[in-house]
Amino acid sequence: SMEPTVFLASHEQLREQLAFNFHRGCIAVGKRPTQSHEGLNHILPKQSKSSLLGLFAVGLADPANLGAIFRNARAFSCDFIVTDSKGADALSRRSIRASMANVFHVPWLCSSDISKTIDELRAIVPATVVATSLSEHAIDLNEFHPPSSHLAILLGNEGSGLQSNLLELADAEIKIPMNDAADSINVASASAITLYHLRQYA
Repeated sequence: SMEPTVFLASHEQLREQLAFNFHRGCIAVGKRPTQSHEGLNHILPKQSKSSLLGLFAVGLADPANLGAIFRNARAFSCDFIVTDSKGADALSRRSIRASMANVFHVPWLCSSDISKTIDELRAIVPATVVATSLSEHAIDLNEFHPPSSHLAILLGNEGSGLQSNLLELADAEIKIPMNDAADSINVASASAITLYHLRQYA
């Protein structure tokens, strides 16, 4: 591969190029990777595994949340992430920064049809699909014991959650038990707690 070209610039010049004053004294310009058209199979581990942990980030609006989820996914050995083409861009500068560059380390696919991609996953492995939900019939996370070691977690939009058609596709709905005075926690925080807990089964 070609060696990168390095330029030295003043803080003022860097701030002008970035259009904001929040950086660590360096910026980078890279070639955007093209998304594979080979589908989900292309990002799954090459060797068949007895367990699998994946995450679907559906309709997230905030690229900083999405980036933080990638950071959490790497920390808890998540095998893949599927993002929603209608949601935030995983390769936006805010997402990359919030991910601490882990968007380049976690295998991921941007899907224009999440339902179809879930079906595709189930055709490849016997995955248990778990939807995060605040509904009354959702199972507390600490009481949930998945029947399969192949798991896929569905995370929904920050405000509206998951659409009903995706909830219907899930094998189970789970929720994080919390103080009744709080209606929810940040979606990135929810991803960390859920990944940490479910990693023991995958």
